[in-house]
Amino acid sequence: IGVWGLFFNALTSAPLDSLFNKISYTRHLGDLWKIGFPKATLLKNGERISASWVIPSLIRNPNNLPSNPFFADKKGNSISVNYKKSIIDPNLIPDVERPSALSRWEQNDKVKMIEGNMLPDILPTPKEVNKKPANITFEEFSFCNTSGFEKITDWFLRTSKTELGIGTGKKCNIEISIDEKFPMEGYHLKTGDGLIEVKAGGKQGVFYGLQSLLALVPASTFKTKPGQVSIPQMEIHDAPSFQYRGLHVDVARNFQSIESIKKILRLMAFYKLNVFHFHLTDDEGWRLDIPELPELVSVGGRRGWSLDEKEFLLPSFGSGPDVDDINNYGSGHYTKAQIIGLLRLADTLQIQIIPEIDLPGHARAAIKSMESRFESTGDDDYRLVDPDDASEYLSIQNYSDNVINVCNESTYRFIELVTDNLMDIYKEAGLRLSIIHIGGDEVPDGVWEGSPICQDLLAKNNELEGNHQLQTYFFERVNDIFKSRGIQTAGWQEIAKDYTKKEIDKTMIPYVWHDANQGNDLANTGFDVVLCNASHLYFDLAYNNDPAEPGLRWAGYVDSKKTFDFKPFHSDATLLTKEGREHVLGIQGELWSETILGQEMIEYYLLPKLLALSERAWNGQYSSWKEEGIHADEYNQAWAAFANQLGKKELERLDYIYGGWNYRIPLPGLKIEMGTVLVNSTFPGLKIIYEIDGEDSRKVVDPINPKVPYSPGMKFYIESKSGRKGREVILP
Repeated sequence: IGVWGLFFNALTSAPLDSLFNKISYTRHLGDLWKIGFPKATLLKNGERISASWVIPSLIRNPNNLPSNPFFADKKGNSISVNYKKSIIDPNLIPDVERPSALSRWEQNDKVKMIEGNMLPDILPTPKEVNKKPANITFEEFSFCNTSGFEKITDWFLRTSKTELGIGTGKKCNIEISIDEKFPMEGYHLKTGDGLIEVKAGGKQGVFYGLQSLLALVPASTFKTKPGQVSIPQMEIHDAPSFQYRGLHVDVARNFQSIESIKKILRLMAFYKLNVFHFHLTDDEGWRLDIPELPELVSVGGRRGWSLDEKEFLLPSFGSGPDVDDINNYGSGHYTKAQIIGLLRLADTLQIQIIPEIDLPGHARAAIKSMESRFESTGDDDYRLVDPDDASEYLSIQNYSDNVINVCNESTYRFIELVTDNLMDIYKEAGLRLSIIHIGGDEVPDGVWEGSPICQDLLAKNNELEGNHQLQTYFFERVNDIFKSRGIQTAGWQEIAKDYTKKEIDKTMIPYVWHDANQGNDLANTGFDVVLCNASHLYFDLAYNNDPAEPGLRWAGYVDSKKTFDFKPFHSDATLLTKEGREHVLGIQGELWSETILGQEMIEYYLLPKLLALSERAWNGQYSSWKEEGIHADEYNQAWAAFANQLGKKELERLDYIYGGWNYRIPLPGLKIEMGTVLVNSTFPGLKIIYEIDGEDSRKVVDPINPKVPYSPGMKFYIESKSGRKGREVILP
């Protein structure tokens, strides 16, 4: 092709020089960059042209490197390029900014070993357990009564068969009942001689009692499926600390299959999470099929090389030039039938799905789709822009055209149509749509200032003092649309930016992600809030600052311990009042997908952080926790129990439950001392392997005496029970 430029995606800052060796560097759009060549450039076979790309900051991990380059011309042709990412030299990053084998050892050494029989049998940890020394064996399961619980009991019997190999018998051995003394999600589980009793305040409690019963089964049983299970005799009284225990998954930036989402829902339910926040739209993708507006998925749901984006969006996050490539995670959407099936599964799993339609910012996919519709049909009923808008702005993701016009009546017709379609989908699934998350975050300065429609609205509406109130005007309009349909409005904390106004509707639910003090202010003022603080609960942030570790780092690093450490009621400034604490609905983990390509990657990012989220969402914050001071022992004991539980029980279960999971295997900690290597793990109990001269010499580190003679070039790594190998650490 006649080359116009070499294009690639990169989550990086602009190069120091825009021109090098007569080669130009420009940001084409968002994270899509262009390297332009001189017009006279014509290379012969074997001839080379080279240039340097130098940015004013450290390249800290693979996500900062260019991805999926391709050549393109001005006729719309493109061709992919064979390329290789070089491994980042860790020596380029200052020692104090990256972990080492020694720093891992020192951190791990603070966690004491706990015998398996001293650990909780269930995660999240039940509130009250009375355990007996005896076990009881079951070869079949059957319920004594199922009236009103048919979906739950059918689910349990199917799961017992597929995951444990346990069949359904004729003699009942599981008795369930409702006891109004319990909260709706609370339960009492008793495993006795030949009979299992589950009492609960509602069907949710019954479900969680049965999930706890499954959790009592040894992790190895999920691998062998022997046709019988041995579980301890015990009584459990349990109930969650928070009513909202959520997980957010972004499928707009990079698409995930419906089967991947279903698998995540099953694991959420096992660990007693009960809200799935489904991020269906954003700048780079619209994933929900709306039959009346097919362009939303035919244009907004696909990405590839395009000169005008009338048929699909441009590549983002390395999705590449081929719109139909099976490895193009930029393309994809869910059909109505798929969403209905997902909703029905979630209902059985006692999970509420909250759809997010991200507006007014983060709306580029919707805008481009509706512009394509207008240009091909002339129908402006659902147009999302003011064609005469001369506003200049740039979003934090480097878009100058990603905010809908909130003064245009066609915008609200669009929202009504999408809302009515969502309501119909839920109704066909046998459910009622009760909450929609409208997004509302990261609207840049400068929007709507040059829009004649908006300036006319401001002139006619005396209640609007200026352009700065148009975003609140939009939220109020959307809230009215939702309320008229019996739907509650949720959004990121920006939806309550004018929370000091007396007339603002406090039935809207702000999700607090970047300013914990404002979140406490909102709760103290009377808003119900969901906490999803980036500092502890953003699972797309890298586990640590190791240059080989994928993930973003803009809000720091998040590993399982960071999530476990989250204190919902703590703030350095604004303190929650007693009434304010009652307005904290719960917490939610966030998984954004800019750097996630496919199911294995999403599982790596999620796990084992999800387990720490489960523990904190179910059990809240122990009020006396402090990392330093008189209560440090209590905190250290809690973390040690959790870390040991993962290493000795839960990670083995993740090897096999629901098809097995690609959870992150930690690197071992190593300390060289007097000719000996001391070895440990983040999660005590994991199998640590070392090799001296290749795999033929591989040996397992003794867990009782974890030290081995030192030899230069030794390799250490951790291996899962299923045989997956973690990253190697090689000694000098």
